Amino acid sequence: MSEKRQYMLRSYGAVDMVFGAGLSAYLGVGLSQQAPEFGDLLYLAMGLASIALAIINVQSTVDDAQRGKLTMVCFLASLTGFGFAALAFASLSEQPAVPLVIIGTWLVCYLFFLFATLFFERAFR
Repeated sequence: MSEKRQYMLRSYGAVDMVFGAGLSAYLGVGLSQQAPEFGDLLYLAMGLASIALAIINVQSTVDDAQRGKLTMVCFLASLTGFGFAALAFASLSEQPAVPLVIIGTWLVCYLFFLFATLFFERAFR
C-alpha cells in the first residue's frame, strides 16, 4: 500500500472517529433519557446503516479520484447516505439541529478531503 493511501486512510479514520464519537455521544444521552420505542430503534438502525454506506462510498470516491477517474455513482450514494442518516438521527432527537450540524460538518470535511485529493492529484502529475 502506498504511503499516500495510508495517509488518506488515517485522515479519514480520524474524521470518522471524531464525528462518530460526537454523534454517538449525543444520541446515546438522548436515547438514555427516555425509553426508546421500536420506531426509534428502526430510525437508529437506518441512520447507522446509512452512515456506514456513506463512509464506504466516500472512501471509494476518493480512491477513484486518486486513480484519476471520479465516479458520480459513489459520490451521489455517499451524499444520499449522509442525507438519510441526518433525517433519521434528527427524528430521534428533541433538538433536530444538533445531529444535522454534526453530520453536515462531517460531510463538509469529507468534501474538503475529496477536493483536496483531486487538486493535489492534478497539480502534481
